[in-house]
Amino acid sequence: MENYLNFLILGDQNEAFTYNSDILESNVINVILLLLLLFFSLKNFLGENLGKRKNNIVKNVEDAEKRLNEANERLLEIRTQWSQIEIIIQEIKNQSYETIKIITNLAIDKANEDLSQRFQDALLILRYREEHMYNNLIKQVCEKALQRVILKLQTQLGELEQIVIVNNKIKRLGG
Repeated sequence: MENYLNFLILGDQNEAFTYNSDILESNVINVILLLLLLFFSLKNFLGENLGKRKNNIVKNVEDAEKRLNEANERLLEIRTQWSQIEIIIQEIKNQSYETIKIITNLAIDKANEDLSQRFQDALLILRYREEHMYNNLIKQVCEKALQRVILKLQTQLGELEQIVIVNNKIKRLGG
């Protein structure tokens, strides 16, 4: 036992630090009583504070979970709206492409109609000019033939025969 007590000696004997095994003399009971008094007196105070802190922490965690759930719901709503917006954008693009196709086809059809009308007008103008030139040519040929006939008649027929022919022609025409 003495070895045990020697082990508990705090310092060298020359330095005067030693373990005092007398409980009453060393105030161990007083220290224990003081600690018990502190423990029981502060137990309620610390218990209330720790309880309040615990409740506050639990409340904050619940609020954080609630906000997280709300944020997740908003995120889900936003994703839903985003997908709807993407669908609408795709529909608008498709409608735009269809509208562009229709407008392009209408423009092409209009241009074809305009070209067709211009070609028809050009053909009519060419036919008119051709007919006009043909009529002029026939008129010139007739005039030349008539001049030749008149010249031939003047050279081959006499004046009396010419007068008879002219009078016959005038009678036939109703004059």
